[in-house]
Amino acid sequence: IDRQKNMIHMLETAEDVHRVMELTLQGNNIEKISEMTGLDSQYVYNILVCAQGFREDDEIAVAHLVLG
Repeated sequence: IDRQKNMIHMLETAEDVHRVMELTLQGNNIEKISEMTGLDSQYVYNILVCAQGFREDDEIAVAHLVLG
């Protein structure tokens, strides 16, 4: 059960990573992304920091870093 919850949480985080990266590529800043998605601005910042150095399509790897 815990493993399933962890996997669900990982997939949800990967979806957040995808949304944040898409909105970043459209030129939105952290505050705007937070406003548009309802995500906490620190969480958005953490996603962007963790995403540095990864390919755009490596959202699961970024999610692992975010959940750290």
